[in-house]
Amino acid sequence: MEDQSAPPPSIEVVVEEALRIVALRGEHDLGTTPQIEEALASARSGETLLIDLSECTFIDSTVIATFLSAGRATEAGGTRLALVIPAPSHVRRTVELIRLGDLIPIHDSRADGIADTRVAE
Repeated sequence: MEDQSAPPPSIEVVVEEALRIVALRGEHDLGTTPQIEEALASARSGETLLIDLSECTFIDSTVIATFLSAGRATEAGGTRLALVIPAPSHVRRTVELIRLGDLIPIHDSRADGIADTRVAE
């Protein structure tokens, strides 16, 4: 039986000057990976791509692989990639277990991620 209180998965792309934000909400897995890939591809034109998982309740290995692929693609194109994952959360514990932060910077809030991109400019 599906949890009726869980928000449906959604993806939003926000453009703020040279910053692109892709916000994921709800649970994301193999079923939503194509939409995530499309959103990330469309957002790679900025100087910085911030993936905001503040309202994301679950990601699986296919989503993590998509982030790694996006990291390689953005780096090749000169775009910086960072994640927003508040602690504590299930998603933060997942990425900490696999040490994703060693490859992609992780911020506790969207404001921290945006501030870091402003400093890097």
